[in-house]
Amino acid sequence: MNYFHLEAKVISRGSGRSAVAASAYASCSEIYNDYDGVTHDYRKKTGLVYSEVMLPTMAPAEWADREKLWNAVEEVEKTRDSRLSRELVVALPRELDPVVWVEMLEKYLNEECVSKGMCADFSIHDVNKYNPHAHIMLTMRPLNDDGSWQAKTQKEYICYKDGVEKGFTAEEFKAAKNLGWEKQYLYSIPGKKKKIYLTPAQAATIEGSKRTSKYPKSSKYGRQNPICEEWNSDRQLQTWRKSWEDIINSYQERYGIAERVSCKSHAARGIKEQPTIHEGYYARNMEKEGLVSDRCEINRQIKADNSLLRKLQKKVKAYSKAASDNIPAIASKLEKFFKSLVVYTFQLHLKKKQKKAAEKRLGELKELKKIYEDCTAKISSRAEERKEFNGKLKNLKPYQKIQFIKYTSQVALLTEEIEEFKSERSAALSRYGMPVETRITDIRREIKDAEGIVEKLGGQIPEIKKSKEDTLGKYKAEIHALSSDMFAQISEERTKIHDEHVNEARQILSDSLKKSSDKDLFAKAIKEVDATLSEIEPSVMPETENKKKSLLADLRADKEVAARIPRKVKEKDKDKGMSL
Repeated sequence: MNYFHLEAKVISRGSGRSAVAASAYASCSEIYNDYDGVTHDYRKKTGLVYSEVMLPTMAPAEWADREKLWNAVEEVEKTRDSRLSRELVVALPRELDPVVWVEMLEKYLNEECVSKGMCADFSIHDVNKYNPHAHIMLTMRPLNDDGSWQAKTQKEYICYKDGVEKGFTAEEFKAAKNLGWEKQYLYSIPGKKKKIYLTPAQAATIEGSKRTSKYPKSSKYGRQNPICEEWNSDRQLQTWRKSWEDIINSYQERYGIAERVSCKSHAARGIKEQPTIHEGYYARNMEKEGLVSDRCEINRQIKADNSLLRKLQKKVKAYSKAASDNIPAIASKLEKFFKSLVVYTFQLHLKKKQKKAAEKRLGELKELKKIYEDCTAKISSRAEERKEFNGKLKNLKPYQKIQFIKYTSQVALLTEEIEEFKSERSAALSRYGMPVETRITDIRREIKDAEGIVEKLGGQIPEIKKSKEDTLGKYKAEIHALSSDMFAQISEERTKIHDEHVNEARQILSDSLKKSSDKDLFAKAIKEVDATLSEIEPSVMPETENKKKSLLADLRADKEVAARIPRKVKEKDKDKGMSL
């Protein structure tokens, strides 16, 4: 597992969801909802691996049955827009077994949720064997020691004293009242159209003022329960994310999996908080393979490498034409060929490595596009279908109970399916390293860019290969022209200047040699060139010497033949020559 995914949602009536329906859908079970009288039956749904309800010590034991747990939640939440449950969707490591997934989730939920008073209902899904994940539903109200629900908020009265306003709960106001704090009420004032909030003491000083409401001034949403406030905070979400990261990494280490995940945001990792698509996962992973940070920089590097190739080709031609009438000059020429061969070999390996990485990423992007478009199409079709059923529900008469249950059940199913496909799409974006705000147009543009990079790299490789072969041919030609005695002297001279040319090669490649992996590739290139040249030199020298020996043998043979020719024949030939 090389990616992190934890998605947090709130299941609320305002969004058209039900805690009972969500739990039944996630656990592939049948649950009756007391709130609206609808039975949610998802027993035919596939992909469930395991499900479990975990309770804190103060929770009623009967809540181990998820039907009783979530009906208790539905009962305590009275309003049409009540927040019923928090849902976390987390990705699980494919490399680990389902038994380990359960152990991981139990450990995580015990430490982070159940021990703090939340009830947890989790279900593990693995439909296609490539995207294992868990749906975790958490209660949002704290529990008292007797197992009863605490209030999410308390009424907060905005009181007044000496020109200052301050909020107090009913319990707090009992003490504050003795310190001079007063509640404020709406009053009408003679000569003023607008009513204003005054304390009874203030109103007593204004002749004709009249109180128009029995309700004291209060904050809009009341005083939030401090436990609820903590559970709903961004700080808590970050804690959950970090804890899940630690759980994954610890289990992967335990089972010998080298990869690690990170929950850190882009900003925390030194990446722009809202990265463009070209500054995301693709660029960062190509960077590991020797490319720089984004699309523009990748293209800039390709252009720079093309320019380097042209310059190097011109230099190799110049080396070939350079005078070589003495030992130092020949040694310098051969070392320059060596330097060029190192640069070509490095570039050839680097471009192949980059092209392989770009092709791999292109395949990932195409797979992501397929998943994204498939999920989006399913979301769209189900949203249209849900809209039709909601329209039918609005037109029902009060006595049409059967149709109401049928349509409500269908709306709940479609809603849960929409949420499932949204989560699948979000998980796919995380799996392929894309920001959650990514749209299909971004993915298509990324694919086009990746195809362009693959094509450009593919064009560079044969050109670099040909330049390397040409340079090697020139090197061989220079070696062929040397005698063994001269070769020994030149080798000694080359040893003196070898490091200098290695450093020059390193300088030429300085833009690429910024990563340790590329430095290793440079060392590999030197070793490879050394091995190639060491194979050439011993094989060439004997061949040169053999040619010389053969020539000398031919000359000696000619002399021996000449010595055996009779003197009279020679003189006769001589006379013929003179007569001519």
